[in-house]
Amino acid sequence: MVKQPRLRAKPLPPPGRTLDEYAWAEIRQIADAGLAPRYFKVGDIKSIYLQGTVGTRQLDFISSVRILGFNHRGVANTIDFGCFSEADDNGALLDFAMADMAYNTNSILGDKCFNMNHWGEGKPCNYGGWKGCDLRYDILGSVDRAPSGYGKPLSTSRVGFNATASTATNPVSNTLMAALPADLRAVMKPMTIYTDNYGNISNVSAHVTASVDYLPLLAEYEVLGKRTGANQYEREKQAQYAYFRQGNSPIKYASVSTPIKYVLRSPVYGLDSSFVSVDETGAAAPVIAFCSLALAPIFRV
Repeated sequence: MVKQPRLRAKPLPPPGRTLDEYAWAEIRQIADAGLAPRYFKVGDIKSIYLQGTVGTRQLDFISSVRILGFNHRGVANTIDFGCFSEADDNGALLDFAMADMAYNTNSILGDKCFNMNHWGEGKPCNYGGWKGCDLRYDILGSVDRAPSGYGKPLSTSRVGFNATASTATNPVSNTLMAALPADLRAVMKPMTIYTDNYGNISNVSAHVTASVDYLPLLAEYEVLGKRTGANQYEREKQAQYAYFRQGNSPIKYASVSTPIKYVLRSPVYGLDSSFVSVDETGAAAPVIAFCSLALAPIFRV
């Protein structure tokens, strides 16, 4: 019997550099070894180059992403990042959210705006909740399969699907996923998250179910650490991210001095028309599913 040579594990990159100085492959290696908290801290940022078309918006600029937490909800050997951060004129870091030209307006004609659902007949709907919404598929690229009934006004039976293993490496075109750098997409890990995936005036435990995503939005409880508009049972399967738990503001900006509203993945429990958003003051507020707001997704390495 011939002995097979033992493969040596690739040595870990040395500590002591800033997060921005490590390549994405090195960050993944550190995460897989369970050593991320020894190398980095919550709030650290890393630059990324965004290039491509997202819905109707053209991207061609450098931004940054920020560590929101390690091993979130007990998922070992993971780092969760939030998008996006920029430095102001004084060098202080602000959290930004990405908007399009349709910001704070409604569209029901199927335009790929940054609204949760694109098609309608005058009545906005959150049917299907997060898992069944259009934006999850065709704007974020968090999954690579369209929800049922895609391209038509929503029905109460709207359902969505889980991401496949190739979602990040073979992204849906004209999505934020496709605009991310290839070296980042190569090391992204799937996230099993829990959300009200039913909508339609929902405050029922059974409606909070799992979905597999690669680039989801935040949920209300993950940001604010309390429930205002979401299904009350979401928080039983969620946790506030360490970054916000440490007292950092949930407010996000369109520019250095202009706060902006951004949408969350939680449907409003008492309305069949709306999702929860975070307004310019950092408070939860309902937004109808046809209204385009800014985006602040998360991902895992």
